[in-house]
Amino acid sequence: MQFFEAGTLAHTSDIDMPASMHEMVRSPDGGKIYASVYGGGTFGRNEDAGRHIAVIDLASRTLEHLIDVGAPVAPHSVMIDAYGTLWSTGELNDLVMAIDPRSDKVERVDLGGSLHPIAISHATGKRSLRSRPKASSRWSIRKPAA
Repeated sequence: MQFFEAGTLAHTSDIDMPASMHEMVRSPDGGKIYASVYGGGTFGRNEDAGRHIAVIDLASRTLEHLIDVGAPVAPHSVMIDAYGTLWSTGELNDLVMAIDPRSDKVERVDLGGSLHPIAISHATGKRSLRSRPKASSRWSIRKPAA
């Protein structure tokens, strides 16, 4: 991962990562980046799939730690919802993962269908997840108990 000065585009620093990253999302407080560690393969043919979400501290520009999602699933899309849950698709295993970034606990939801991107909506009072498997899909997940 590389950092650049926004005003000049000068390269300022690097972080060595365990494998190729795919997508990133910034934490709600702006202090961290969560990045899917996709692995070394390509979409649909990832024979060296990743199994981690990288947690990057922006203040120190360091790899804080890796969240192990439990198996080489090629984490792809990442998003954070309004409740603070980090979501990622597991491309090779047709699943969506709900991750608590405070505890690194991973819950896996097998949805089937070669998932790729993910989107989250709160318009209905529920978490509505959308992804683009082979057939268009939408799932609703109830708001967690307070």
